[in-house]
Amino acid sequence: MRWMWMIAAVGLTGGVCAAQGEADGKQPDKPEERTQVKESAHAVNATCPVGKLPIDTTTYEMWGGAKVGFCCKECVATWRAWSDKRKDAFVAKASSEGGAKAPAAQAAVDAASVERASVYPLTTCIVTGEVLGSMGEPVKRVYDGREVRFCCDSCVPRFEADKATYLRTMDEEIIRTQREIYPLTVCLVSGNDLNTMGEADEFVYRNRLVRLCCKACREGFEKDAAALLTRLDKAAADAQRAKYPLDTCPITKKKLGSMGEPAEVVVAGRLVRLCCAPCEPKVLARPWEALGLLEKAMKK
Repeated sequence: MRWMWMIAAVGLTGGVCAAQGEADGKQPDKPEERTQVKESAHAVNATCPVGKLPIDTTTYEMWGGAKVGFCCKECVATWRAWSDKRKDAFVAKASSEGGAKAPAAQAAVDAASVERASVYPLTTCIVTGEVLGSMGEPVKRVYDGREVRFCCDSCVPRFEADKATYLRTMDEEIIRTQREIYPLTVCLVSGNDLNTMGEADEFVYRNRLVRLCCKACREGFEKDAAALLTRLDKAAADAQRAKYPLDTCPITKKKLGSMGEPAEVVVAGRLVRLCCAPCEPKVLARPWEALGLLEKAMKK
């Protein structure tokens, strides 16, 4: 009988609240109106409502059945302090501007994954072996969607005179350095164990190592490379977060967590944690610096 008493009590309380709301001339809250929408698989927004930066698809909150994306966890805390009315207004506006844009928002995130996969993944010049930055500002060139950094201008014509050989050497170094931190034991395309058909098929996509169960899966990867790279980035971040060797941001040198939940980006298969989201483009502009710091920290 206890459960019947509880139902009666809840019903009575609800009636009192509703009556009080009418007496005050206010409409009672109707939370059911915000939960009747079927949960979406995609965020309704491409830009964080708080930070005004592109959203990170792994950071979101559900509101009224809609998935709201954020650029960082710090912004989630701010969002939670917003009034229900303000949240409703944001979701309504984002949906009206195109809940249809949700897949586009995911596409933008996936495109960013491809861009990160193109970043030069080494800390040395592929021609001379010199540490980047030791001879002044490194020189940047892009070949077939792949970024290459040189220690000086004179290395560019040497590279271009034998591009195939240098790219092959670069691929070998990428496979060597990224294989040891590769985060998955299953094929990105089939989901099968990487060794289920013998040795895993390894190849370099842009400047990123990809491991599949067999060569036949390469076609499937090419068709959905952007989304699969996003999944690979997330797996890398999840695998490396617990033993991350730095406690400061490589850009500002501020303590991680001093500005809220650290932002994260994966470069050359390596997790890089930052004090805030605006530091990400700075890492991508000078990737050898953050990667060099990580290399030194991991040798200690």
